[in-house]
Amino acid sequence: MSFGGISRLSRERYIMKETIKITKKLQFDFDLMLTVDFEHEFTLRDLLKAVYNSKIPDDSLIRILRCPYIYDYFIESESKPFENDSDIEYLEVYYCVIKDTFEGKREDGSCWGFHGVGKEGVVPQDLIENSSEEEVNKMIEEGYRQTFAVEFSPMYKLADYPIRLGKEICFTDYDAKPEDMLDRNIDVSPSITLMELLYWVFWELSFLGSPKRREEQGEELKRRCDDVKSGKAKMIPWETVKKQLQDKFLKK
Repeated sequence: MSFGGISRLSRERYIMKETIKITKKLQFDFDLMLTVDFEHEFTLRDLLKAVYNSKIPDDSLIRILRCPYIYDYFIESESKPFENDSDIEYLEVYYCVIKDTFEGKREDGSCWGFHGVGKEGVVPQDLIENSSEEEVNKMIEEGYRQTFAVEFSPMYKLADYPIRLGKEICFTDYDAKPEDMLDRNIDVSPSITLMELLYWVFWELSFLGSPKRREEQGEELKRRCDDVKSGKAKMIPWETVKKQLQDKFLKK
């Protein structure tokens, strides 16, 4: 099939040539569907600054990205010097596909994810403590990289890490047996538009709300962990909780 004398394949190839580079001086307009050029390295700070300097009206961009805090993150990133004191080497956007059936209905889905990626061959201490020496040595030999959630991190602790595009598509089958429920990565590098990149980065960064709300929830989580460690908070076995829920909600 052709479109205006251009074949579908030629049209797709033409569209894919339209790319946008994330630079320190970028001021994008409504060119949100351009494919991001990852051959040109950029950092989270560059991306936040591009949003801050965008030519799109503030209210419009907030509505497009469905995040009211998009400018707060750039301000936070500039509030303190970058602290490169974590195990993260770079940040990564990656594409994942999920197969799932819930109450007999297929609810498959797909989305972009955004996380931190650790240094090659560095295995975290908690993983070492829960793995055999053989397993740990194998991970090191295979260049294991730990991934890190970023939603609790202030921007000045992430700002100058480069953002890279995952070279695989992650496929998870929740319908499989527990022992077979392993991620199967497909060796392909998908393209991502500026719109998708911005939406999913801010979706992850704002997972806990505004920077202020994020800090409050971080402190609350730390307090609960401290209570568990000190014995102030008592852990209830899951089987006990399960029975309590069944008694409460499954009564005739």
